[in-house]
Amino acid sequence: MTEIEFDYLMATRRKEDTASFNKDTVLACEKAGWIKNGKVTDDGMEALAPYKVDNAIIMAAGSSRRCMPH
Repeated sequence: MTEIEFDYLMATRRKEDTASFNKDTVLACEKAGWIKNGKVTDDGMEALAPYKVDNAIIMAAGSSRRCMPH
């Protein structure tokens, strides 16, 4: 799966506007069986499964005022 095909599948899954994607991408996804009648199929969901995020780490930093000289 290419990055563009992934983006198209995710946009279709989220019901976002997909008009900006070219016909080649749409046809490739339909040919692979990931899209049918404008909806993501079960095969499409299986293709997206390896990219699912299971956890995340949020890192934040402040302005480090304690480290600056007065």
